[in-house]
Amino acid sequence: MSALRLASAWAGLLFGMSLLASFAMAAPAPTEAHKPTPIAYMVVCEDPALGDKISGRIGALIKAEPGYVVRDKFPLEKLILFVSRDKDDRVNPNGYSIAIAHVSNVKAAFLGQALLVEKPTGDERVRQTLTSMLLDQGMLEHINVAHMDQTTDGGIDDLTRGVVRVFLDKTPPNLGR
Repeated sequence: MSALRLASAWAGLLFGMSLLASFAMAAPAPTEAHKPTPIAYMVVCEDPALGDKISGRIGALIKAEPGYVVRDKFPLEKLILFVSRDKDDRVNPNGYSIAIAHVSNVKAAFLGQALLVEKPTGDERVRQTLTSMLLDQGMLEHINVAHMDQTTDGGIDDLTRGVVRVFLDKTPPNLGR
């Protein structure tokens, strides 16, 4: 292995180990307060104004829930919405189709904690693979679709309340303990 690749591998390992420290997956002491589950969300929409409205509503709904913290850096769970205007729709040319994805990095964080921190493995391939997994978005857990007939405030509220409810039902609070 070249010196550059070895240095890169060690840097990745050290970065992965520092990443794991932020997850702190060990059980808390009885007097320690639970840490909120780090989550993220993203809305991809061809209409920036509509995307901002949906994103803002999702953020407000999540902030109102205890046990979660929104952060873009190393979330354990992520909600992704792809919002696309219906094209050539004879019934409702103003409608939007929404693809909803829920990705999770909990399993990679668990393995990383076990194999990089608690009982570090000597296998360089395992360390590199785990570090790569920890830096990834996560694995697809759930996928769903929705349709929004109108982009009124009421239509956006109905969509976001339903999507956030299902996402949080499948994402335990205080997972980041």
